[in-house]
Amino acid sequence: MKNKIYICGIVNDSEDTIYKFNRAEEYLKKTGYDPINPVNLNFKDRIRELVQEDCNHIYLLEGWNYSTKAQLEIAIAELNNYLIIRQKHNV
Repeated sequence: MKNKIYICGIVNDSEDTIYKFNRAEEYLKKTGYDPINPVNLNFKDRIRELVQEDCNHIYLLEGWNYSTKAQLEIAIAELNNYLIIRQKHNV
């Protein structure tokens, strides 16, 4: 069973944002994860996906710290002892 991993970052409708999230999703799939890409979800659904029983990892895209919603997602992940993985380079 693959580990579910939630992709965390600044979510908006820009093509650049969608591209970054989709690239991260493909990268995580290639490395053996089952990624949750929140780019097409509303915030309530994003939180629901984040707190699923089988999600226990979070992947931080560069710039996540500039989003209050992403900061809340990180706080939830920390409270639930998720493994936090930071993007090291552009994937």
